[in-house]
Amino acid sequence: MKNSSRMTLCLPGETGRESWSREGDGAWKKQTGGVSGEGCILGLEVLALDSLPMWAVVPEGGRADVSAVAALRWESLGVQEDGEGKSWTHWPAGEDGNRVLVGSAGLANEAPVAEWMKWNAEHFEISARAFPIPPGEMAIWKELGRQVVAFNRSDRLVYFSALSARVLDEAAALEIRDMVWSLETQEFITKLKGVRLWTACEPGFPEAMKSALQIRVIEEQKPVPVLPANGCDILPPEVERSRRDRAARKRKAQLLLALAAIYVAFFSAWAGWLWLREKKVSNEQIEIAQKRPEVEEVRKAHAHWLAMEAATNPDTYPTEVFDRLVKLLPDQGIQFKEFSLDQKKLAIGGEASSVSHAKRFQGDVLNSADLKQFTWNFPEPTVLEDGRARFRAEGAVNNTGGDAHESQ
Repeated sequence: MKNSSRMTLCLPGETGRESWSREGDGAWKKQTGGVSGEGCILGLEVLALDSLPMWAVVPEGGRADVSAVAALRWESLGVQEDGEGKSWTHWPAGEDGNRVLVGSAGLANEAPVAEWMKWNAEHFEISARAFPIPPGEMAIWKELGRQVVAFNRSDRLVYFSALSARVLDEAAALEIRDMVWSLETQEFITKLKGVRLWTACEPGFPEAMKSALQIRVIEEQKPVPVLPANGCDILPPEVERSRRDRAARKRKAQLLLALAAIYVAFFSAWAGWLWLREKKVSNEQIEIAQKRPEVEEVRKAHAHWLAMEAATNPDTYPTEVFDRLVKLLPDQGIQFKEFSLDQKKLAIGGEASSVSHAKRFQGDVLNSADLKQFTWNFPEPTVLEDGRARFRAEGAVNNTGGDAHESQ
């Protein structure tokens, strides 16, 4: 990242982009004039990104290769890097025993890359990483007309998302509550210490948040941005290709000028051609030297993958399996009470508001293509006196990854 004192930061504001310039003391100051983006650091809006926290298991006597774990997780979601740019990034978000929490984010399918390219930005940063959230708290603000939230685990960003709710009201508070419960269930965050509200809201929203989460709500002005020490390495592939094409056009123009000069002075043109050729060879040698570490990193990542394949198999990775089960839950009517997974068996249990809810969830689990790695023992649910139904199921891990499902 460039170190000029006149660096410009273009961030998504509430209704449009804002321009910030860095002062001599390193602090950022909001500009009141037009937004300038040429050569800036462009803040990528939350709505255009997918936030994907994950746990990485530390091998006994070793250390977790979080970069390889993150790469494998994004590859499992269909994000394939082709050497042009980079569609995702990751950062350390905390530790817990023999696990390392990894914060990660990638470009969403609907990311407005064409709009970003108009800014001709030099670097990219995630907007949620640019604002200081107090340790162990969450923040709510507005970006380009959408309400967004971000969560810290200790003093590190772990998750962010745009809300479905377009205004901050009681419905938005319930949406945030469900998001908090999901993050706590997966142990991505611990008990929140507070909520920072950096935008306007409906009159009943703060009280609704306090009631939903039993937590304090602090209404305050959105703070001045502070860029993280480690820059973001996201570079949209389209931007990388555009830069490459511009460089190619520039080289072509230089060649045409050189050819035109031949008609003026043969010897001058010849000398210029030799200089250009030497420069090209030098650039290619530099490029080869620069690519060598990347090739070595790929080799190392491949070796790590071979060593870590069993531990990072998404079909038996607890967080991934839990996520697949959660996706089968209806909007209401089912509550998990038990979840455990080891190398041989998955156990789940919970309560449903009715027998029909329990039976429907049972059928969804047995017919899920994402859970065919388990052979299920799913007994009939137990009907309670108040009409609710208690269920419990065990799934044996298929050694061959078979598709068979069994119920009793």
